[in-house]
Amino acid sequence: SIHQELGWREALRSTRGSRSIVNSGMRSARASACIYTLLLASSVLSAAAKEYVVTFGERKPSAAKKDDADKKRREAMATIPRGAGLTVTRVYTRVSQGFAGNLSAEAVAFFQSLGATVHEDGLARATFPLSTLADPPKALSADAASTLQLATAAKKLATSPDFGAKSHDDSTHGPTDVWGLDRIDQETLPLDGEFNTGERAEGVHLFIFDTGVNTAHEDFDGRVGDGRDFIGGSPCPDAYGHGTHCAGSALGSIHGVARGAILHDVRVLGCSGSGSFSAIIEGMDWVADHPAAIKVVSMSLNGGYNEQVNDAVANLVDAGVTVVVAAGNEADDACSYTPASESSAITVGSSALAFTGGSAYDRASSFTNYGSCVDIFAPGSDILSAWTGSTTATRTISGTSMACPPPAGGGGGGGGGRRPP
Repeated sequence: SIHQELGWREALRSTRGSRSIVNSGMRSARASACIYTLLLASSVLSAAAKEYVVTFGERKPSAAKKDDADKKRREAMATIPRGAGLTVTRVYTRVSQGFAGNLSAEAVAFFQSLGATVHEDGLARATFPLSTLADPPKALSADAASTLQLATAAKKLATSPDFGAKSHDDSTHGPTDVWGLDRIDQETLPLDGEFNTGERAEGVHLFIFDTGVNTAHEDFDGRVGDGRDFIGGSPCPDAYGHGTHCAGSALGSIHGVARGAILHDVRVLGCSGSGSFSAIIEGMDWVADHPAAIKVVSMSLNGGYNEQVNDAVANLVDAGVTVVVAAGNEADDACSYTPASESSAITVGSSALAFTGGSAYDRASSFTNYGSCVDIFAPGSDILSAWTGSTTATRTISGTSMACPPPAGGGGGGGGGRRPP
Protein backbone atom coordinates (compact mmCIF):
# COMPACT_ATOMS: atom_id res chain seq x y z
CA SER A 1 0.00 0.00 0.00
CA ILE A 2 0.98 3.65 -0.36
CA HIS A 3 1.02 4.05 3.42
CA GLN A 4 3.24 1.04 4.00
CA GLU A 5 5.55 1.87 1.09
CA LEU A 6 6.16 5.41 2.36
CA GLY A 7 6.52 4.31 5.96
CA TRP A 8 9.08 1.59 5.27
CA ARG A 9 10.99 3.79 2.84
CA GLU A 10 11.34 6.58 5.42
CA ALA A 11 12.33 4.10 8.09
CA LEU A 12 15.01 2.63 5.87
CA ARG A 13 16.32 6.09 5.00
CA SER A 14 16.57 7.02 8.68
CA THR A 15 18.88 4.09 9.39
CA ARG A 16 21.47 4.86 6.69
CA GLY A 17 24.88 5.50 8.24
CA SER A 18 28.41 6.09 7.02
CA ARG A 19 29.49 3.95 4.07
CA SER A 20 32.87 3.58 5.78
CA ILE A 21 31.48 1.23 8.41
CA VAL A 22 32.71 -2.20 7.42
CA ASN A 23 33.15 -3.91 10.75
CA SER A 24 30.88 -6.95 10.84
CA GLY A 25 29.87 -6.24 14.40
CA MET A 26 28.85 -2.74 13.47
CA ARG A 27 26.88 -4.08 10.51
CA SER A 28 25.07 -6.46 12.83
CA ALA A 29 24.23 -3.66 15.25
CA ARG A 30 23.08 -1.48 12.37
CA ALA A 31 20.82 -4.25 11.06
CA SER A 32 19.25 -4.63 14.50
CA ALA A 33 18.69 -0.90 14.69
CA CYS A 34 17.09 -0.98 11.25
CA ILE A 35 14.67 -3.73 12.25
CA TYR A 36 13.78 -1.86 15.45
CA THR A 37 13.21 1.37 13.52
CA LEU A 38 10.99 -0.40 10.97
CA LEU A 39 8.86 -2.00 13.66
CA LEU A 40 8.59 1.27 15.56
CA ALA A 41 7.59 3.22 12.43
CA SER A 42 5.01 0.61 11.52
CA SER A 43 3.44 0.60 14.99
CA VAL A 44 3.33 4.41 15.19
CA LEU A 45 1.68 4.71 11.76
CA SER A 46 -0.87 1.99 12.63
CA ALA A 47 -1.72 3.65 15.93
CA ALA A 48 -2.14 7.09 14.32
CA ALA A 49 -4.30 5.99 11.37
CA LYS A 50 -8.07 5.40 11.56
CA GLU A 51 -10.56 3.90 9.13
CA TYR A 52 -12.21 6.54 6.95
CA VAL A 53 -14.42 6.79 3.89
CA VAL A 54 -13.45 9.56 1.46
CA THR A 55 -15.88 10.62 -1.27
CA PHE A 56 -15.81 13.24 -4.01
CA GLY A 57 -18.64 14.71 -6.05
CA GLU A 58 -22.30 15.06 -5.24
CA ARG A 59 -25.53 13.15 -4.78
CA LYS A 60 -27.04 11.85 -8.04
CA PRO A 61 -24.40 13.49 -10.26
CA SER A 62 -24.67 13.83 -14.00
CA ALA A 63 -22.35 11.67 -16.10
CA ALA A 64 -20.01 14.62 -16.61
CA LYS A 65 -19.90 15.47 -12.92
CA LYS A 66 -19.33 11.83 -12.03
CA ASP A 67 -16.35 11.70 -14.39
CA ASP A 68 -15.03 14.93 -12.86
CA ALA A 69 -15.38 13.53 -9.34
CA ASP A 70 -13.58 10.33 -10.31
CA LYS A 71 -10.78 12.40 -11.85
CA LYS A 72 -10.46 14.32 -8.58
CA ARG A 73 -10.28 11.04 -6.68
CA ARG A 74 -7.47 9.70 -8.85
CA GLU A 75 -5.53 12.96 -8.75
CA ALA A 76 -5.88 13.28 -4.98
CA MET A 77 -4.66 9.74 -4.38
CA ALA A 78 -1.68 10.36 -6.68
CA THR A 79 -0.63 13.66 -5.10
CA ILE A 80 -0.92 12.94 -1.38
CA PRO A 81 2.23 14.25 0.36
CA ARG A 82 4.89 11.70 1.18
CA GLY A 83 4.62 10.40 4.70
CA ALA A 84 1.03 11.64 5.14
CA GLY A 85 -0.13 8.12 5.93
CA LEU A 86 -2.62 6.36 3.67
CA THR A 87 -3.60 2.73 3.19
CA VAL A 88 -6.36 2.29 0.61
CA THR A 89 -8.59 -0.74 1.26
CA ARG A 90 -11.54 -0.13 -1.10
CA VAL A 91 -12.11 2.02 -4.19
CA TYR A 92 -15.54 3.24 -5.36
CA THR A 93 -16.34 4.23 -8.93
CA ARG A 94 -20.09 3.74 -9.47
CA VAL A 95 -22.37 4.68 -6.56
CA SER A 96 -19.63 6.88 -5.10
CA GLN A 97 -16.42 8.33 -6.40
CA GLY A 98 -13.94 7.77 -3.62
CA PHE A 99 -12.24 5.19 -1.48
CA ALA A 100 -11.94 3.79 2.04
CA GLY A 101 -8.84 3.09 4.06
CA ASN A 102 -6.58 3.95 6.97
CA LEU A 103 -5.82 7.67 7.09
CA SER A 104 -3.63 9.71 9.40
CA ALA A 105 -4.80 13.12 10.60
CA GLU A 106 -2.52 14.69 7.97
CA ALA A 107 -4.14 12.64 5.21
CA VAL A 108 -7.63 13.59 6.41
CA ALA A 109 -6.72 17.27 6.32
CA PHE A 110 -5.21 16.89 2.85
CA PHE A 111 -8.32 15.32 1.30
CA GLN A 112 -10.63 17.78 3.05
CA SER A 113 -8.58 20.64 1.60
CA LEU A 114 -9.41 19.26 -1.85
CA GLY A 115 -13.15 19.39 -1.13
CA ALA A 116 -13.66 15.71 -0.32
CA THR A 117 -16.18 14.48 2.24
CA VAL A 118 -14.27 12.51 4.87
CA HIS A 119 -15.93 10.56 7.70
CA GLU A 120 -14.76 7.82 10.00
CA ASP A 121 -16.04 4.45 8.84
CA GLY A 122 -19.24 3.46 10.62
CA LEU A 123 -20.72 0.19 11.79
CA ALA A 124 -23.96 -1.43 10.67
CA ARG A 125 -25.67 -4.41 12.30
CA ALA A 126 -28.30 -6.94 11.33
CA THR A 127 -31.68 -5.65 12.45
CA PHE A 128 -33.36 -8.22 14.63
CA PRO A 129 -33.62 -7.87 18.41
CA LEU A 130 -34.19 -11.35 19.87
CA SER A 131 -34.67 -14.91 18.66
CA THR A 132 -38.30 -14.71 19.80
CA LEU A 133 -40.24 -11.79 21.19
CA ALA A 134 -43.03 -11.63 23.71
CA ASP A 135 -44.35 -8.52 22.05
CA PRO A 136 -47.03 -6.55 23.95
CA PRO A 137 -49.75 -5.02 21.77
CA LYS A 138 -49.24 -1.47 20.52
CA ALA A 139 -51.82 -0.08 18.15
CA LEU A 140 -50.69 1.59 14.94
CA SER A 141 -50.91 5.37 14.97
CA ALA A 142 -53.17 7.04 12.43
CA ASP A 143 -50.14 8.00 10.35
CA ALA A 144 -48.71 4.50 10.47
CA ALA A 145 -52.05 2.91 9.67
CA SER A 146 -52.37 5.09 6.57
CA THR A 147 -49.10 3.63 5.24
CA LEU A 148 -49.78 0.04 6.28
CA GLN A 149 -49.55 -1.67 2.89
CA LEU A 150 -49.24 -5.26 4.03
CA ALA A 151 -50.93 -6.67 0.95
CA THR A 152 -49.04 -4.71 -1.69
CA ALA A 153 -45.81 -6.70 -1.97
CA ALA A 154 -47.20 -9.67 -3.85
CA LYS A 155 -49.88 -7.71 -5.68
CA LYS A 156 -47.39 -5.29 -7.22
CA LEU A 157 -45.78 -8.22 -9.00
CA ALA A 158 -49.02 -8.76 -10.88
CA THR A 159 -49.67 -5.10 -11.70
CA SER A 160 -46.22 -3.94 -12.81
CA PRO A 161 -45.67 -4.42 -16.57
CA ASP A 162 -41.87 -4.16 -16.33
CA PHE A 163 -41.14 -6.55 -13.50
CA GLY A 164 -39.75 -9.33 -15.67
CA ALA A 165 -41.18 -12.50 -17.15
CA LYS A 166 -43.97 -14.09 -15.14
CA SER A 167 -45.36 -17.61 -15.19
CA HIS A 168 -48.09 -19.25 -13.19
CA ASP A 169 -47.07 -22.21 -11.07
CA ASP A 170 -48.50 -24.30 -8.24
CA SER A 171 -45.72 -23.05 -5.93
CA THR A 172 -47.27 -19.57 -5.96
CA HIS A 173 -50.41 -20.52 -4.08
CA GLY A 174 -51.55 -22.93 -1.43
CA PRO A 175 -51.48 -23.45 2.37
CA THR A 176 -48.76 -21.77 4.43
CA ASP A 177 -47.74 -21.85 8.08
CA VAL A 178 -45.90 -18.52 7.73
CA TRP A 179 -48.37 -15.97 9.05
CA GLY A 180 -46.51 -13.10 7.36
CA LEU A 181 -47.03 -14.62 3.91
CA ASP A 182 -50.65 -15.30 4.79
CA ARG A 183 -51.07 -11.64 5.75
CA ILE A 184 -49.51 -9.90 2.74
CA ASP A 185 -51.66 -11.57 0.09
CA GLN A 186 -54.95 -10.18 1.43
CA GLU A 187 -56.24 -6.72 2.22
CA THR A 188 -58.29 -7.60 5.28
CA LEU A 189 -58.29 -9.98 8.24
CA PRO A 190 -58.88 -12.69 9.36
CA LEU A 191 -56.09 -14.84 7.92
CA ASP A 192 -57.14 -17.66 5.63
CA GLY A 193 -54.13 -19.99 6.04
CA GLU A 194 -52.96 -19.57 2.44
CA PHE A 195 -50.49 -17.60 0.37
CA ASN A 196 -51.71 -16.77 -3.12
CA THR A 197 -49.82 -14.58 -5.57
CA GLY A 198 -49.93 -16.48 -8.87
CA GLU A 199 -46.60 -14.95 -9.91
CA ARG A 200 -43.02 -16.25 -9.60
CA ALA A 201 -40.99 -13.11 -10.40
CA GLU A 202 -38.84 -14.93 -12.93
CA GLY A 203 -36.26 -12.61 -14.43
CA VAL A 204 -35.87 -10.72 -11.15
CA HIS A 205 -32.47 -10.71 -9.41
CA LEU A 206 -32.51 -10.23 -5.64
CA PHE A 207 -29.30 -9.08 -3.96
CA ILE A 208 -29.32 -9.92 -0.25
CA PHE A 209 -26.93 -7.63 1.69
CA ASP A 210 -26.36 -9.56 4.87
CA THR A 211 -24.27 -12.10 6.82
CA GLY A 212 -24.07 -14.51 3.88
CA VAL A 213 -26.56 -17.14 2.77
CA ASN A 214 -26.80 -20.91 3.18
CA THR A 215 -27.27 -21.24 -0.57
CA ALA A 216 -27.57 -25.05 -0.40
CA HIS A 217 -30.87 -24.73 1.50
CA GLU A 218 -33.82 -26.44 -0.18
CA ASP A 219 -35.78 -23.17 -0.03
CA PHE A 220 -33.70 -21.77 -2.91
CA ASP A 221 -34.12 -24.63 -5.39
CA GLY A 222 -30.70 -23.96 -6.87
CA ARG A 223 -31.82 -20.47 -7.98
CA VAL A 224 -28.48 -19.01 -6.98
CA GLY A 225 -26.56 -16.52 -9.11
CA ASP A 226 -23.12 -15.06 -8.55
CA GLY A 227 -22.37 -13.37 -5.25
CA ARG A 228 -19.56 -11.51 -3.57
CA ASP A 229 -17.97 -11.51 -0.13
CA PHE A 230 -16.94 -8.01 1.00
CA ILE A 231 -15.93 -9.15 4.50
CA GLY A 232 -13.33 -11.83 3.72
CA GLY A 233 -11.00 -13.63 6.06
CA SER A 234 -13.70 -15.83 7.56
CA PRO A 235 -14.73 -19.43 6.91
CA CYS A 236 -18.41 -18.83 7.75
CA PRO A 237 -20.76 -18.42 4.77
CA ASP A 238 -23.57 -17.69 7.25
CA ALA A 239 -22.67 -18.76 10.78
CA TYR A 240 -25.07 -16.11 12.05
CA GLY A 241 -28.16 -17.39 10.19
CA HIS A 242 -29.62 -13.94 9.64
CA GLY A 243 -28.83 -13.69 5.92
CA THR A 244 -30.32 -17.10 5.16
CA HIS A 245 -33.51 -16.20 7.03
CA CYS A 246 -33.88 -12.94 5.11
CA ALA A 247 -33.19 -14.60 1.75
CA GLY A 248 -35.76 -17.27 2.52
CA SER A 249 -38.41 -14.65 3.27
CA ALA A 250 -37.63 -12.75 0.07
CA LEU A 251 -37.50 -15.57 -2.48
CA GLY A 252 -37.69 -18.97 -0.78
CA SER A 253 -39.92 -21.53 -2.47
CA ILE A 254 -41.40 -22.42 0.96
CA HIS A 255 -41.08 -19.26 3.07
CA GLY A 256 -40.72 -16.49 0.48
CA VAL A 257 -42.56 -14.23 -1.94
CA ALA A 258 -40.59 -14.18 -5.22
CA ARG A 259 -40.35 -17.93 -5.85
CA GLY A 260 -38.81 -17.68 -9.30
CA ALA A 261 -36.28 -14.94 -8.59
CA ILE A 262 -32.51 -15.45 -8.63
CA LEU A 263 -30.60 -15.09 -5.35
CA HIS A 264 -27.35 -13.13 -5.18
CA ASP A 265 -25.49 -13.36 -1.87
CA VAL A 266 -23.76 -10.07 -1.03
CA ARG A 267 -21.91 -10.62 2.24
CA VAL A 268 -21.31 -7.30 3.99
CA LEU A 269 -21.86 -8.41 7.61
CA GLY A 270 -19.56 -10.76 9.50
CA CYS A 271 -20.13 -13.77 11.71
CA SER A 272 -21.27 -11.57 14.63
CA GLY A 273 -23.86 -9.79 12.50
CA SER A 274 -21.98 -6.51 12.05
CA GLY A 275 -20.02 -4.91 9.23
CA SER A 276 -18.59 -1.62 8.03
CA PHE A 277 -20.29 1.10 6.02
CA SER A 278 -17.27 0.98 3.69
CA ALA A 279 -18.04 -2.65 2.81
CA ILE A 280 -21.72 -1.86 2.22
CA ILE A 281 -20.82 0.95 -0.21
CA GLU A 282 -18.46 -1.42 -2.04
CA GLY A 283 -21.28 -3.96 -2.28
CA MET A 284 -23.54 -1.35 -3.86
CA ASP A 285 -20.78 -0.45 -6.31
CA TRP A 286 -20.68 -4.09 -7.38
CA VAL A 287 -24.47 -4.31 -7.81
CA ALA A 288 -24.49 -1.13 -9.92
CA ASP A 289 -22.02 -2.83 -12.29
CA HIS A 290 -23.86 -6.16 -12.36
CA PRO A 291 -25.28 -7.05 -15.79
CA ALA A 292 -28.69 -8.27 -14.52
CA ALA A 293 -31.54 -6.32 -16.11
CA ILE A 294 -33.93 -6.21 -13.13
CA LYS A 295 -32.18 -5.76 -9.80
CA VAL A 296 -33.63 -5.44 -6.30
CA VAL A 297 -31.47 -4.96 -3.20
CA SER A 298 -32.66 -6.04 0.26
CA MET A 299 -30.77 -4.57 3.24
CA SER A 300 -31.83 -5.86 6.64
CA LEU A 301 -29.19 -3.80 8.41
CA ASN A 302 -28.92 -0.47 10.15
CA GLY A 303 -26.42 1.94 11.70
CA GLY A 304 -26.10 5.53 12.82
CA TYR A 305 -26.94 8.27 10.33
CA ASN A 306 -24.34 8.48 7.55
CA GLU A 307 -24.66 10.77 4.52
CA GLN A 308 -22.10 8.87 2.44
CA VAL A 309 -24.04 5.60 2.64
CA ASN A 310 -27.33 7.41 2.03
CA ASP A 311 -25.88 9.11 -1.04
CA ALA A 312 -24.61 5.76 -2.33
CA VAL A 313 -28.12 4.30 -1.95
CA ALA A 314 -29.60 7.27 -3.80
CA ASN A 315 -27.10 6.84 -6.63
CA LEU A 316 -27.86 3.11 -6.83
CA VAL A 317 -31.59 3.85 -7.10
CA ASP A 318 -30.80 6.50 -9.71
CA ALA A 319 -29.04 3.74 -11.68
CA GLY A 320 -32.33 1.80 -11.85
CA VAL A 321 -32.02 -0.52 -8.84
CA THR A 322 -34.84 -0.87 -6.31
CA VAL A 323 -33.46 -0.70 -2.76
CA VAL A 324 -35.53 -1.95 0.20
CA VAL A 325 -34.19 -1.40 3.74
CA ALA A 326 -35.15 -2.22 7.32
CA ALA A 327 -36.39 0.64 9.50
CA GLY A 328 -34.40 -0.55 12.55
CA ASN A 329 -35.32 -1.94 15.96
CA GLU A 330 -34.61 0.93 18.34
CA ALA A 331 -38.28 1.96 18.80
CA ASP A 332 -37.05 5.35 17.62
CA ASP A 333 -37.35 7.72 14.68
CA ALA A 334 -36.03 5.90 11.61
CA CYS A 335 -34.76 9.22 10.23
CA SER A 336 -31.88 9.01 12.74
CA TYR A 337 -30.45 5.86 11.13
CA THR A 338 -28.82 4.71 7.90
CA PRO A 339 -29.90 3.45 5.42
CA ALA A 340 -33.40 3.75 6.89
CA SER A 341 -33.31 7.54 6.58
CA GLU A 342 -32.56 7.56 2.84
CA SER A 343 -35.63 8.91 1.06
CA SER A 344 -35.01 7.07 -2.23
CA ALA A 345 -34.98 3.67 -0.50
CA ILE A 346 -38.15 1.86 0.56
CA THR A 347 -37.94 1.77 4.35
CA VAL A 348 -39.95 -1.01 6.00
CA GLY A 349 -41.25 -1.05 9.56
CA SER A 350 -42.41 -4.18 11.36
CA SER A 351 -46.00 -5.17 12.10
CA ALA A 352 -47.54 -7.92 14.20
CA LEU A 353 -50.98 -9.31 14.91
CA ALA A 354 -52.92 -8.63 18.08
CA PHE A 355 -56.26 -10.01 19.19
CA THR A 356 -59.21 -8.44 20.98
CA GLY A 357 -62.35 -10.40 21.72
CA GLY A 358 -61.25 -13.12 19.34
CA SER A 359 -60.73 -10.69 16.45
CA ALA A 360 -57.29 -9.99 14.96
CA TYR A 361 -55.95 -6.55 14.10
CA ASP A 362 -52.65 -5.17 12.77
CA ARG A 363 -50.31 -3.30 15.06
CA ALA A 364 -46.76 -2.01 14.99
CA SER A 365 -44.19 -4.32 16.59
CA SER A 366 -42.97 -2.92 19.91
CA PHE A 367 -39.36 -2.68 18.68
CA THR A 368 -39.90 -1.12 15.26
CA ASN A 369 -38.60 2.30 14.30
CA TYR A 370 -41.22 4.72 13.01
CA GLY A 371 -41.72 8.22 11.63
CA SER A 372 -41.79 10.02 8.31
CA CYS A 373 -38.89 7.98 6.88
CA VAL A 374 -40.89 4.73 7.11
CA ASP A 375 -42.68 4.03 3.83
CA ILE A 376 -44.54 0.80 4.59
CA PHE A 377 -45.04 -1.81 7.30
CA ALA A 378 -44.84 -5.56 6.77
CA PRO A 379 -44.98 -8.59 9.12
CA GLY A 380 -41.81 -8.79 11.21
CA SER A 381 -42.75 -10.38 14.53
CA ASP A 382 -42.27 -14.15 14.94
CA ILE A 383 -41.45 -14.93 11.32
CA LEU A 384 -40.55 -18.48 10.26
CA SER A 385 -37.95 -18.87 7.51
CA ALA A 386 -34.87 -20.78 6.37
CA TRP A 387 -31.82 -21.01 8.64
CA THR A 388 -28.21 -22.06 8.54
CA GLY A 389 -26.69 -25.41 9.56
CA SER A 390 -28.43 -27.76 7.14
CA THR A 391 -30.43 -27.78 3.91
CA THR A 392 -33.72 -27.96 5.82
CA ALA A 393 -33.07 -25.83 8.93
CA THR A 394 -35.67 -23.22 9.94
CA ARG A 395 -36.07 -20.71 12.76
CA THR A 396 -38.62 -18.19 13.98
CA ILE A 397 -37.19 -14.74 14.78
CA SER A 398 -38.39 -11.14 14.94
CA GLY A 399 -37.20 -7.74 13.74
CA THR A 400 -37.52 -5.19 10.99
CA SER A 401 -34.95 -7.45 9.31
CA MET A 402 -37.80 -9.92 8.87
CA ALA A 403 -40.19 -7.22 7.61
CA CYS A 404 -37.82 -5.97 4.90
CA PRO A 405 -37.42 -9.06 2.63
CA PRO A 406 -41.07 -9.70 1.63
CA PRO A 407 -41.52 -6.22 0.10
CA ALA A 408 -38.15 -6.73 -1.61
CA GLY A 409 -39.43 -10.04 -2.94
CA GLY A 410 -42.52 -8.20 -4.14
CA GLY A 411 -40.30 -5.84 -6.10
CA GLY A 412 -40.32 -3.01 -3.58
CA GLY A 413 -42.89 -1.21 -5.68
CA GLY A 414 -42.42 -2.68 -9.12
CA GLY A 415 -38.72 -2.72 -9.90
CA GLY A 416 -36.84 -0.23 -12.02
CA GLY A 417 -35.66 1.81 -9.05
CA ARG A 418 -39.14 3.15 -8.27
CA ARG A 419 -40.79 3.69 -4.92
CA PRO A 420 -44.38 2.65 -4.08
CA PRO A 421 -47.10 5.24 -4.72
